[in-house]
Amino acid sequence: MGVLFGGVTDTEADEETMESEFWKDLYAYQLQGTGRWLSLNLKRPKKRGGGGGGAAAKERKRKDAEEAARKRKEEEDAEERRYREEDDESSGEDEQGEEQEDEEERVRLQAIELARAEREAKIRATEKEQQQQMRDPHDSSISQPGSEARNPVSGPEKTVPPPGDHDNDDDPQYSVARERYNSMLAIQRNTLYMW
Repeated sequence: MGVLFGGVTDTEADEETMESEFWKDLYAYQLQGTGRWLSLNLKRPKKRGGGGGGAAAKERKRKDAEEAARKRKEEEDAEERRYREEDDESSGEDEQGEEQEDEEERVRLQAIELARAEREAKIRATEKEQQQQMRDPHDSSISQPGSEARNPVSGPEKTVPPPGDHDNDDDPQYSVARERYNSMLAIQRNTLYMW
């Protein structure tokens, strides 16, 4: 079977004007039998793993992330209330004790800030991982959760293109050659190669 695709027809009305008609159709010629032309249509590849669950899964992941963030916030607030109550109980002691408590409070606040920064880094890493999984759920190269938080010095961040409907390079709508694209031809053993 032979395949014919693309091309352009240029028509010159005079020396200064040229009209081009671009051909984006794909045809096949049946060499054996009747020798007839067939119109070919490119189709998108079928999705794997059932269909229709993508939007629900994204919504579920988003809600889970919001719930986890809400729980973390409640834990931080409870911890802060506990430290404030401890401060209120110890306010009746002498001045020497107060200076020592001030120092302890400063150390506690630093520990709280450090823990909060670590949690936020983990949240960011988890959100990045979820975004990558939403873009390409079959990609096995995605890092484990929290791995970015454990290794904060990992160099410059990689920029990821925004997600879109054209995640698959095999999609015919996004793999069509542009007009005026020059193809290369080669013939070897009765086979025409075009690239």
